[in-house]
Amino acid sequence: MYSEITDNMKELFSEPPVLKGRTLTLRPLVLSDVEDLRRLSRQEEVYHYLPTFLFEKKYEAEDAILHLYDEGLKDSLILGIFREDCFCGLAEIYSYRARLHKVSVGYRLLKEKWGEGVATEAVGILIRELLDNRGVEIITASTMVENLASAHVLEKNDFTLVHHAVDEDWGFAEPTPAEKWIRLSSKSVFAEKLPNRVILITGASHTGKTLLAQRMLEKHGYPYLSIDHLKMGLIRSGYTDLTPEDDDALTEYLWPIVREIIKTAIENRQNLIIEGCYIPFEWRHCFDEKYLSAIRFICLAMTEEYIKTHFDEIIRSESEIESRLIEGDCTVSSLAADNAYYIEGFQRCGEKVLLIDSDYEQAIKNLLDVMNG
Repeated sequence: MYSEITDNMKELFSEPPVLKGRTLTLRPLVLSDVEDLRRLSRQEEVYHYLPTFLFEKKYEAEDAILHLYDEGLKDSLILGIFREDCFCGLAEIYSYRARLHKVSVGYRLLKEKWGEGVATEAVGILIRELLDNRGVEIITASTMVENLASAHVLEKNDFTLVHHAVDEDWGFAEPTPAEKWIRLSSKSVFAEKLPNRVILITGASHTGKTLLAQRMLEKHGYPYLSIDHLKMGLIRSGYTDLTPEDDDALTEYLWPIVREIIKTAIENRQNLIIEGCYIPFEWRHCFDEKYLSAIRFICLAMTEEYIKTHFDEIIRSESEIESRLIEGDCTVSSLAADNAYYIEGFQRCGEKVLLIDSDYEQAIKNLLDVMNG
């Protein structure tokens, strides 16, 4: 962990601006907003995934507003987020580094405004102002590992995850494992070095990995490689004595090959989707930052309740993209156990798992929308 030395925010914003988006206005807080700020700062659920030292938590609400644009503006710019004059929360720009043309962004919303698209639009407004009007070339953000909603907001705004579970000082007794995100301007000297994307899709059997890869091919034009095809090619050609039932041994055998395919694709600036179940839980340990920044990881899994209520539908759909023999030994209990294995293993290693618990098609559509930005 380290404390970053930052420049005075007033060099970037001599006066707090008013920024307008499609449905939102970001503007300086005034004393008539004191009750709204007080209400936000008292919602403990809002601050569960946030540092302890935020400006509005250091003072009573009225004092915070009085100092926000003199003392406070040295370190950060905090604007109120409003939709039709209704207070939604706060947007913040902080950690300005003039020499690097770099800042960080963040936000916090009233709980009742969660899930309404406010965060995505507010972050987008900040990005446009910083990149188009303020000469910023690098925008960073941090999220707690558990904060999947904020991760989705950043993904929708074209941020790339570059560090996973990095210890940061968020003011708690112990260091906070945080995800580190970056968004680059096309003018940035680093932008040319930003690699293209490799998408890894894994998960339990029957979760639709191949179907998702096919839909991504159709939507984005990325080619995809099935690890199952690689496996069967090596088995049927006699290059290995392993059988399709040797799952653990196959992961150990296949992963080094897949790992080097991933590196080659990134080095050659090629987009590629790789799907299959032979990806180890701790796969990130095999890559350094220059590769990790180009890899998007997706793990599909179904909850036990979903499997119980949709089992017949799952079995009927197992050959939707590629023909394969019906697995007679596939039961509700075996499928639930397989999914639980992937959920526990990847979550234990800090990975996000897309849990399908109600509407499969909607879950996949939401994922494709997020990937599309």
